[in-house]
Amino acid sequence: MPVTVANGSERGREWRPRRLTGMAHGKQELVEALRDLAATCRDAEEGYNKAAKGVHNDDSRSIFDKYSQERAQFARELDDHAVRLGGQAGETGHGGGVLRRGWVDLEQRIRPKDDSEIIQNAADGEEGSLAHYARALTLPFDDEVRAILRRQEAAVRAAVEHLRGASVRR
Repeated sequence: MPVTVANGSERGREWRPRRLTGMAHGKQELVEALRDLAATCRDAEEGYNKAAKGVHNDDSRSIFDKYSQERAQFARELDDHAVRLGGQAGETGHGGGVLRRGWVDLEQRIRPKDDSEIIQNAADGEEGSLAHYARALTLPFDDEVRAILRRQEAAVRAAVEHLRGASVRR
C-alpha cells in the first residue's frame, strides 16, 4: 500500500507530499527533509537578523540576535547530518515561495512599525518552521537525528511562545 510522506523540495519550491511505494523512505528522502529544514532555519536566521535591525528596544534586539544565531547553529547541525547520509550541505534558504512569506512580510513591514508588530511578525514567520519539523518527524530518522529534530522543534516552539508573550506585553 502506498504511503504518503512529506517530500523535501528544491530551492524556491514548496514542500509537498508525495506518494511513494516499496522502499518509501530511502536516504534521498531523508536528505531532502534535512536540507529543507536547514533552509528553513537559514530563512529564520535571516528573518531574525532583519527583525533585530528593525526593533528599537535593546532587549528585543538581543533576543532576535540570539534566535538568529541559534537558527544558524540548527542549520549547521542539519547540514552535517545530510552530509552523513550522502547528501550535500545547503548554503541558502528557500529563496521564495510560501515558506518564506512570513519572513518576507516581516521585512516589508519593519519600518515604520512598532516593536510589538515586528515581534508578532517574527512569531508568524517562525510558525512556518514548526510545520516543517512536524513533517520531518514523520520520517524514519535514526534516534540521534530524531532527538536533534525534537530538540530543535522544541526550541522553535518556545521561541514562538516567547515572542507571542512578548508582543502582548509591549
